[in-house]
Amino acid sequence: VTHFVALERDTTEERKQKEAIQEYLTRFELIARISKIGIYDLDPNTGKVNWDTGMYELYEKKPNDFDLNIDTWNNLLSKEDKKYSLDLFNSVLKDGSDEFNLTFKVSCDSGLKHVQAIAKIFRDDEGKPNKVLGLNWDITELEQRRIELDRLRLNTQALINSTSDHMWSIDLRYRLLSANDSYLSYLN
Repeated sequence: VTHFVALERDTTEERKQKEAIQEYLTRFELIARISKIGIYDLDPNTGKVNWDTGMYELYEKKPNDFDLNIDTWNNLLSKEDKKYSLDLFNSVLKDGSDEFNLTFKVSCDSGLKHVQAIAKIFRDDEGKPNKVLGLNWDITELEQRRIELDRLRLNTQALINSTSDHMWSIDLRYRLLSANDSYLSYLN
């Protein structure tokens, strides 16, 4: 051996940054798992989709059940949501938006599920989409509660309107919140 070269570099800061990133990733994975959020990424140029385990659980599928791409995902949507969802997704890709938010229904073995989806669209230097990273989660219970509240509100309003007595409600600042038809006729 005639020569020996040694290089020394302090990697403490780099190691701390990697540890911090790993901690954030671990936290995010825990949040996603506890919240039952599914995470996916999509290559809009090829239609190839990658799902995490949360997506498979949400859609009640197994990784080997089918060839995952944008078309097989679209086939999981309810008939009434297929065209609208795909049209909205394609228009967002074309119009230069960097994110989208969509609610749709999917048919699963356990029945119809309402799903909320949000996604970030990444674009190249020319503005063409090259990656979509998104989240899906089940809002079925929330949607069922909203429908029930709407039904109760309509029933209550019909009951209140069926009387000739003047009925209204106000808030703490004495602002009119609601009134029945009889009271509104009286005011006019």
